[in-house]
Order: sequence, then C-alpha cells, then structure tokens
Amino acid sequence: MTDVSVSKTPSVPGVHDARRAARAAESPREDTRAAGAPPADSASESPSDPSARAANVESPKRNLVAGKQTSGDGGTRIVVQPRARNGRLGEAVVVFEGAPDARVTLHGWLGDSNLLVRAPAGASQVNHVWKVSSDGRTRVDMTAALGDVSRVRIVDRGASLLVYATDLADGKTIKRYLVDASTFEARDTGRALDVEDASIEESGEDARGLRYRRDVADRNGVVRVTVEGPQGFGKVVYRSAADAPYRVIARPNFYESFVVLGFTQDNKRLIVRSNIETDRVVLAEFDPELGKQTRILFVEPGADVTSAVMKEDGDGTAVREVLTMKNGRERQRIVDPAFKRVHDAVAQKLGDGKFTLTVPDFEAGFCRVDADGSRGPSVWLYDIARDRLVQIARPKGRDVPSTQSVKRPIQFRARDGLRVSGYFSAPQRMPTRGGTGGPPPMVVLVHSGPFASDGAGYDEQVQWFTSRGYAVLQVNYRGSSDYGKAFARAGDRQWGRAMQTDLADGVDYVLRRGWADGRRVAIMGLSYGGYAALAGATLDPKRYAAAISIGGLSDLAKQVVDIDVSPEQKAFMYERHGDPGNAADMTIIHDTSPLNFAERVKHPVLLMHARRDPAVPVSHSERMAEALRTAGKSVETMFVDRDTHAVDDDMYPVIEAFLAKHLARRAGKPATDGSKVKPISEHRTPARGSAPSAGAAIPSLSARPV
Repeated sequence: MTDVSVSKTPSVPGVHDARRAARAAESPREDTRAAGAPPADSASESPSDPSARAANVESPKRNLVAGKQTSGDGGTRIVVQPRARNGRLGEAVVVFEGAPDARVTLHGWLGDSNLLVRAPAGASQVNHVWKVSSDGRTRVDMTAALGDVSRVRIVDRGASLLVYATDLADGKTIKRYLVDASTFEARDTGRALDVEDASIEESGEDARGLRYRRDVADRNGVVRVTVEGPQGFGKVVYRSAADAPYRVIARPNFYESFVVLGFTQDNKRLIVRSNIETDRVVLAEFDPELGKQTRILFVEPGADVTSAVMKEDGDGTAVREVLTMKNGRERQRIVDPAFKRVHDAVAQKLGDGKFTLTVPDFEAGFCRVDADGSRGPSVWLYDIARDRLVQIARPKGRDVPSTQSVKRPIQFRARDGLRVSGYFSAPQRMPTRGGTGGPPPMVVLVHSGPFASDGAGYDEQVQWFTSRGYAVLQVNYRGSSDYGKAFARAGDRQWGRAMQTDLADGVDYVLRRGWADGRRVAIMGLSYGGYAALAGATLDPKRYAAAISIGGLSDLAKQVVDIDVSPEQKAFMYERHGDPGNAADMTIIHDTSPLNFAERVKHPVLLMHARRDPAVPVSHSERMAEALRTAGKSVETMFVDRDTHAVDDDMYPVIEAFLAKHLARRAGKPATDGSKVKPISEHRTPARGSAPSAGAAIPSLSARPV
C-alpha cells in the first residue's frame, strides 16, 4: 500500500492529456463544428492531438504565417514568419510572449497586418484580448475594462469581435460585448435570447449554468442564430433579420446533434450538421421558416459528418469540404471540384492517416497539408504544378522514429451480436503466436465520456505505453459517439453491464489471436474510463491483473443523487443511468457501483485523483481506497493537490512503476488462450435491463470475429 501526495506538475513533454483537447477546441477550424454540437463530457480526451491542425494560421494574403512556440521557461510565444512565392518560410519573429505557464490563444488575423491573441494581463489570471501587429512593434489591449474574457469570435468580416467576459465585480456574471476592431469601442449586447420561448433562465447571469454559447452570422455579418444553454442541451434560436425576434428552431441533446455551420449563399437557409431526422449525422440545408431539412448535401452510409468547411466566396456550393467519421476513422471529403483534384493527388502520396488542406492558392501554385498519421502529425507543402509534396515541419519539434506503433483497427461481435469497433496497438511490431519472447502484456485503455470515441490518429498516450513494451487495446464500446444514435442509445443504463462486457469481449478477441498475454492484462482509464477500470476489478475480477482508475467514479448512487447540474442534464442522467426515485433502477445502480464490491477484488488497484477535481469529487477514490483496505486488498493511491480532471504528467512515472511491478511475466498457462473458449452460441445473453446477480462476476466470453 502506497500513498503519494503531489503539489506541482513538472513539464514532461510527449504525454497526451485532456488539456490539449481543451486547447484544440479554440482552433479556428474546430470552431466551425461547435454551434449546437453535443460536446463530450469534461473528461473527454481527444483521440489524437487536433491542435496540430491549427498550429499555423495564414494571413488573408497568405504572405505571413503565425504560429505558437513554447519558450524555455514554459511560456508561449506567438511568432510570425514571411512566406516566399515558392512557399518557403522565412525567419520567425516573436510578436507576443506570454508569462510562464500562462495559457495563450491565437484566434487568427484581423486584416493582413494584425493578430488577435487572448492571454492573461500581466501576472494576473484575468484574460484580455490583444491586437498585435505582425511585426510585434505594437500591442493594444482591446478589452481592458470588460473583465475576464472566456471566449472571442471574429464577426462582420473582421470589423467586429463578439466577446464573452465574466464581470470582475461579482466573479460570476457573464456579459456579451460587440467590440469594434478599429476603435475598440465595446457595446454590451445584453441578453441574446429575448423572447418567451427562447429565454433560458439566468442565461446571461449565472456562469455555472452557462456552459455553452455561440453566435452564427449570415453572409452579411448579421448575427441571426444563437446557441446557448447547459452543456449539451442548448436551444438553437433564429431570427429572420437584425430587428426580428428570436424563436427556437431546434433543441439538440447529447444524442441528437444540430450544428449550425453557416448560411447558404442567399442567406435564406442554414447549412447544418444534424442527425435529428436520421440515425447518422448528415450535412443538410435547413429551412428555418419551415422548421425542417429541405435538402441533404452530403451523406455517407455508416458514417457521421463531423465537420464541414464553408466557402467564403459566392461561387457554387456553400460548402468546400466535409469530414466524416466511420468506424473510428476520420476522412476528408471534398465537395469543391478544383479542391478535390488537389486533395486526391495529395492522398495518393501520403497514404497513411488523415490530413487536411489549406484552400489551394492556384495563383501561387501551392497549398499546405497538415497530416495526422498514426505515427504523428506533420506539415507538408504541395506544389500543384509539379505534383510534388515536401515535408516542411513536424509540430512540437517531435522526431518520431519509424519503430513507433501503428493503430490496427479491429471489429468484433459482442456477446449479444452487436458489432463493436476499436484499435489494437502492438509494441513496435505485431507479435505472432509462438514467436520469440511470447505475447506482450496489454493495457486496456478505456476512453472517457462515455459519449466520446477513440480514433485512428496519432495518440501520444498509446505511444507512451507501446514504447515501454505494452500492447494497447482501445474499444469503442456501446454508448460511444460517432457510431450513430442507435449505438449511443445502446449504452443507456449499461454502465458496468453491456458497456463493460464489450471491453471484455474485445480482450477475448485479442487473446484468441495470440496478440497479448492473457495473464498480464491491465485496465486503465480517466473519468468514465476510471469507473470502467474499477468495474473491471470488482465485477470481472479474474480478467485483469491490475486496474488503474484516474478521477474515476466508484459510487454511482452518489453521482446520480448528488450531482449539481441543470434540470435538463439531470433528466438525461436519469434516463441514461437510472432514476434514484425508482427502486428497480437503484438496484441496478447499486449492483454496478464498484464501491459496493471491494471484497471481490483479486488483483492490485491504483487510484489517482486530484483533490479538487471539478468533475468527479475526490471522495469517490478516497472511499474506494478505504473499502479496499478494509477488505484487505492491495491498493495504491496518488492524490495530487490540484483542481484538474486529467491524466497529469507526474502520474506517468507512478503508472509505469505500478505496471512494471504487477504485469511482470508470470509462469503458467495464460488465463485465456483461445483453445477452450466456448462459441458465443453456448452462452446465455442477459436480457436488456437485467442486473448482475449478487456476487456473480461477468463471465469470460469469447468475441466472434466479423
């Protein structure tokens, strides 16, 4: 039994955590995806590092490129590089430098000669918005008197900014301002939702309830769509003109998405990314006057449209490109014909992984390519006339060796016949049955959310494990996003049940192929993933040789009863997990709470938690540790003195030591080697809605290959 208390986070590069996903959400490209989207929970980690796609921002004339760099003291610099006609970048000039550990956000260009930067003012933690010249000689605080800026958007074609700031007088009131980009004059726009049906209680007053908000302007720069509300449950309201009243046109939730990307060329209809009328997310035109979709612009069977990039010009279609997600793999689909020819040529040359293009500059004859292959992100320059692709940068200065692991997509049938997808990553190369040294130990890495999913892109956390000799299994269990509404709803009231057995079925799929040692399998995760790790240790105790829970839940009853969220979120939670007022639901919740079954644990458990975790109270891990110790079980803990909900860098040495200690090679036959696994037809499938019987572990069943 070991206890570790940590108060500081040392900077250890090369480890992925949820903070990068939060930073990436502010990229200009990602911002087009956000209006009305059902966001993942606060614990959700990005499967790759999407911030790499927004690492550089070109000026409107494309003669300057701005980007971020890390300074020696841990601060962030904004640098600008000139671009020659041949596409080569010149010497970088530092135009803005933030304080050590300060969060600096590059929002884009204001015209051709100024940048928009959000950063703390001086030594304070109050964020201001700065207008910074491209040569770094001038810097103006545009929001000095507005308070702590939490969000900013460029509107009116760069003439104005929409700024959301917390009033410093009371520390909780959020106000929205329209700031003139030239004079810096700020006008308080007041409540965005001002009609009876569209009003959200305390929408502009209570920062706790205002989790999500965005305004969408038409092609004349007039804001005509506003999304506001608690996380994942916003109302989308629309007005026909600047002086017309708002009215509700959609009420998205975690399962039903209604993302307004922009307006059609004539400003009469909306371009939306939605699955309200379908199982999968499609790209469609929506007529706000009729209140329905009038035309589907893009649909791909079995795939969700995850993003679309709008065209700025008035020629042809309003959409330039579409991103889709199918079986965990994101693909770029080009709608614009000229753009598509360039995209297809680049795709032939890159092959591995996904990539995005800047809009080709056909006059200059080049475009930039941001690639996110399974071995890491990189930046390329494509010469259109010569059909030549040249690598010009690798973000973060990372030198990725060719021996790093490649994610192998897998697909299997769960014990009830549901098709489930995931990824297997072997250390350096895929092991073979009977090969020298035998199969490696494996970590089942469970994504958080749970309404989220793991993807095919580069994942630093996966590479961290595989570089240390561990295979990694990632399963997009039922209830995950990006596989349609029906698949997501299949996870309702299945915590610790079918969602958990999907993980077990994935493990059996891997073990039957001899890819990992069945006696050396650990399970680990953050948030929901932490819960799944504890559920594995208590509800399926023979399967996993070790379990690591980071910020995980142990008592579902406490979570459902005590959680302080909006009424909409609470109703959703009751639907997904169970109603505390219903005796049958509470039986299920009791039978799937790891805290109640500490005596079943057979192998070591590591509990890691921030003492001021904003998403999952530390008491979940504290009480679980006490229960395990009372039951005489092997438990180690690490409580860090922070207010984060993430896998922090200083946790990795502890994780490494824990796994090295408990996944050391063992003598004897693997627990499951595939030779005596019963076919799926011989097993009874529990009825939907039934709870595990008291004292019964989830049986070890084999997954059937597709």
